[in-house]
Amino acid sequence: MSPYQSNLEPFSLVRNDALFRLQRAIGLIPPDGSGILRRAIAYGLFCWIPIVVWALMTGRMMSHDDPESLAGHYGIHVRCLIAIPLLVMAESNAHTIVPTCLAQFLRTGLVDEKLEPRFREMFAQDAAVHDQAMALRGTARWKLASSDADLSFPHIVGTFECALGVGISKEATPRLYQLVQRTIVDAGMATSAAKHKYNRTRPFVTYNETTCFPKDEPMLRADGSYPSGHTALSWATALVLVETAPDRQDALLARGRSYGESRLICNAHWQSDVLEGRFIAAATVASLHTVPEFLQDIVIAKKEVTAARKSGSQPTRDCTAEADALAQPIPGVL
Repeated sequence: MSPYQSNLEPFSLVRNDALFRLQRAIGLIPPDGSGILRRAIAYGLFCWIPIVVWALMTGRMMSHDDPESLAGHYGIHVRCLIAIPLLVMAESNAHTIVPTCLAQFLRTGLVDEKLEPRFREMFAQDAAVHDQAMALRGTARWKLASSDADLSFPHIVGTFECALGVGISKEATPRLYQLVQRTIVDAGMATSAAKHKYNRTRPFVTYNETTCFPKDEPMLRADGSYPSGHTALSWATALVLVETAPDRQDALLARGRSYGESRLICNAHWQSDVLEGRFIAAATVASLHTVPEFLQDIVIAKKEVTAARKSGSQPTRDCTAEADALAQPIPGVL
């Protein structure tokens, strides 16, 4: 392997899916290789021998009077026996696509020698964090990640109630609700162009796994992973809410961060997708500060938060359960 690709190996289009693991378990794929030749032969025989056996049993091997005999379609069988090994060999080529493409950043100098160690580290970090996040499946943190994946209104608006310390609703805090709703839309949409440009494959697709929110999987398969839209909208919302309740800054930013990390646990994003989502969020919020209506919403929403506190408003979420779930970190996450 090229030295450019040595730390980019975890990004494979074919490795570690269910079929790959099955083939390795039955010995078709050796522990230290791909077993291309043995699989090409095995699959060729697996597909063709039953046809030969059927032809022998029915007397259709080489009958000149039968246009449907095996020999009568020898051209089709030859093409089949050529195509099967080629498809197996194509898997090996597909396995090299991602590392080879990423290596171009190094070969062309787009990533110079000074940045190269960090470049390699970043991709290794993505794979390592994925493995650590998957260890949280079935835990309370996994359950919270499933809840965080739901972008429906008003569910998503309630995400920050515990961190803010008051309830958020159309009825009690209409301008605050509107502020959160609009921020979510603006930040989420801000990731669209990059998603379409890079069209990065999501981790659950790469590893042929599932997510914490199965009903979104068909959509996610066709939607680019980089950058994370969920992270962008959560971090932007946290930044905006800090302006309405500065004394809750730490709690709000922590929830904004954990919401993005839920996408790692959900198996919908790589670590680098989440990090870039925060940058998109910060840029979006900065641009919103040039909009007079946004600034006016901040002022009014801040007054609503103050009034909600005085009235004794409480979050509608189970904040104790949320805190317990968030106490389960992802080891190594940035």
